[in-house]
Amino acid sequence: TRRDAVIQAHLQEVLGSRGSAVVAFSPLPGEPGGQDLPDVLMSAGHRVILPRIESLPSIGANEVRGTQDQHLVWVECTQDNLRPGTWEIPEPTGAPLELHEASAAVIVVPALAVSFSGARLGQGGGFYDRALQHRNRLPTPPRLCAVVDDEEFLPTVPCEEHDLRVDSVVTPSGLHIINT
Repeated sequence: TRRDAVIQAHLQEVLGSRGSAVVAFSPLPGEPGGQDLPDVLMSAGHRVILPRIESLPSIGANEVRGTQDQHLVWVECTQDNLRPGTWEIPEPTGAPLELHEASAAVIVVPALAVSFSGARLGQGGGFYDRALQHRNRLPTPPRLCAVVDDEEFLPTVPCEEHDLRVDSVVTPSGLHIINT
């Protein structure tokens, strides 16, 4: 769609030169950024790292598991290594990378809504909150950029202490830097 093409163009402005690495996501149908976002970023010459959901090691035969028993790992994406994964979201096959190995200056995350102060409302599983909670400990912390529609960039959203906060937001109208 036109909306997705505009968001993709804004993201490429954020990423800058060809060859830069970006940790991104595979949007679901209808999500801002478009389902072809990883392909568009790769075609623009960027090294694309995508999340894959993996289960934590088993703890017993009678265990009851939920999303807190799963975590995100980061895997380099290529034109031929995407497969339907958890919830049919395209996920890359291959060996996981540590986040510092991805050496991305920008991490692009999905959101249902983002506040003007950077509070991110996710889907409720806590995957990104857990996976990125220590990103500020990296030698050069990457920019955390959410992708939402303009009407999802709001004065406030519900937020708790553990919720991930972003430093920038890309909407169809452009890049918005969060002043914290």
